[in-house]
Formats: sequence, C-alpha cells, structure tokens
Amino acid sequence: MSATSAGELLDVARRLSAYPPADLAGRWPRAVALLTRQSLEIAIDDFWADRATAVAQSRAWRPKLLCLETYLKDPELGREINQLWAALSRACHVHAYELDPTIDELRGWMDAVTEVELQLRTDLTSTTAP
Repeated sequence: MSATSAGELLDVARRLSAYPPADLAGRWPRAVALLTRQSLEIAIDDFWADRATAVAQSRAWRPKLLCLETYLKDPELGREINQLWAALSRACHVHAYELDPTIDELRGWMDAVTEVELQLRTDLTSTTAP
C-alpha cells in the first residue's frame, strides 16, 4: 500500500477542481488531471503489489497496463483502465492546438478512477492469480 492512498489523492483533485486557487488560474485543469492519473497509478500499483510484485516493481507503465487484461477477472476492465490512463496522460500534457480538459471531462475521469479503484480491490478479494 502506498504512503498516500489513491482515494486521498483523488480527494485532493476533487477539492482543487471545486475550488481552484487564483494562483493556478489556467493551470488547475492539468493539475487535476495529473492528480487523477497519479491516483489511478497508485490503485494499479496496489493491485500489482498484492498480485504480482515483480510487475509492481516495474517503473514502466505499458507492461503494467497491458498485463491487467490477463490478471483481472474481467479483461474488458483492463482495456478500460488502459484507455483511462491514456486519456489522463494526454490531458496532463500541453498540446499546441488543444484546449485544457473541461470540468465535465475531469469529473468523469475522477468518477471513473473511483470506480476502477473499487473494482481492483474487489477483484483482488474475489480471485487468485492465473
């Protein structure tokens, strides 16, 4: 388990999106996206720490994400997590001709991460490694 839980980090992201400080004007949407992605990464790392420690110790995210389809009871969940991580990663980076993520996109991603965290914990308690 991480020093900061996925839920705690997501709470910070929700507060930041609800009450963005003036000194983060124009930058808070990407900060929220980054906190949300980090929350997802913590949830994934916690899953791997309990399921396959060698995967958890990897610093590369592609293998961690790709292996989810094999280890999860529902392979579709692994694909959804992969897509969610990719969307959040894209939102974290500045692109010359793209707008910042909207508050609705951010809320959707935060809700999705909350659901993923719950599903990963549920999957851990209901199945064993292949």
